[in-house]
Amino acid sequence: MTPQESTEVGSAVSTWRLATAETIVWAGLYYLFPAMLSYWEAGYGWTKVDLAIAFSLALIVSALLAPVAGRMIDKGYGRFLLTACGLLGGVALGMLPLVETKAAFYGVWFFIGVSMSGCFYEPCFAFVVHSHGDNARKVITRITLIAGFAGTLAFPTTTLLADMYEWRIAVWAYSGLIILVATPLFWFGAVPIAKEQAAASTHVAPSSHSSGLSGVDLSTALRQPVFWMLAFAFSAITLNHGVLINFLLPLLADRGASTSFAVLLISMIGPMQVVGRVAMMVCERWLSIQTVCGLSYGCLIVASLCLVFAGDNPVLLILFVCAQGAGIGVNSIARPVVTAVIFGRRHFGGISGAIATNVTIGNALAPAAGALLLAAGGFDIILMVALALIACGTISLALAFMTGKPAPS
Repeated sequence: MTPQESTEVGSAVSTWRLATAETIVWAGLYYLFPAMLSYWEAGYGWTKVDLAIAFSLALIVSALLAPVAGRMIDKGYGRFLLTACGLLGGVALGMLPLVETKAAFYGVWFFIGVSMSGCFYEPCFAFVVHSHGDNARKVITRITLIAGFAGTLAFPTTTLLADMYEWRIAVWAYSGLIILVATPLFWFGAVPIAKEQAAASTHVAPSSHSSGLSGVDLSTALRQPVFWMLAFAFSAITLNHGVLINFLLPLLADRGASTSFAVLLISMIGPMQVVGRVAMMVCERWLSIQTVCGLSYGCLIVASLCLVFAGDNPVLLILFVCAQGAGIGVNSIARPVVTAVIFGRRHFGGISGAIATNVTIGNALAPAAGALLLAAGGFDIILMVALALIACGTISLALAFMTGKPAPS
């Protein structure tokens, strides 16, 4: 086996390890919450609002710590960070069935939030950008391709275990998976590849996507208008998706859709994310990242329009699911790539983490924002705001590409 072939095999093995680890931590630390919500409501006797505060707390803690995690990755501690935070998440999750008070419940989710900041997509992608060079986009695509099934894994398995035994067994099962499977996979998967090897594995010359802002640190990036354009563009997508998904079931019921059809539609959004990522992986050698982003935002505009005009038309509702899922799926890959294209890789972790702070806070606030909109004007105002968000996000992203246009090689 030639050195180049050995590098490609090693990169592929590391990618699958990281992909499997990400699937497990997303299933156990993120999707487990909505899967267990009704069980906790019945078991603890607390309201959905009481429980939702804990999850929002975890997301906000994760958002606030994201720049710190990014800077640690910039300094070369990515492997340690991913592994340690994965282990922390598994241990904290294992403590959840032991709590009896709301204060303790919130305390556990605080530590889960700390864990999220260092082992979810953002830190993982920051490590990949640093360690895989021009091959990062391909690696990120493969990781999200597998991890896109985290929700599909979490909901049926947790429900089955909770119904067969009790919810505590389901939580401990995922705690064990994170500690015994995901944590070692992070350690053995987060192995840096030398830059010259990463470049060789792509069979191309050094990327022409080196930005004119390449190498700027976080404080410099924060003073650049392009940073805030990107932050707004990506946060707008998160709010759009969060508001729509959190209120999709009652919205569809309001439009006359049956419960079974509405549940089927929602369950298909995850697989459609994977479909979008597969399409991107197949076409990535022919498409620039600007084109990929344009298609992603275009899909989300089409999705919102479909929902605005759908009424109870099943064809438009299905088209909404296809476009929304594909657009969100592709965007999760495009976000780190765009950030690296515009700001370069040297301080990517810190800059990406700062952008993630805005995005994650948007995700945490989406349910409350949707509830306020619903109270103010019903489902129609939710749809109008969702459409306006993605339209403004598209404009902001276009301005970011023009303002932070990569310098020619």
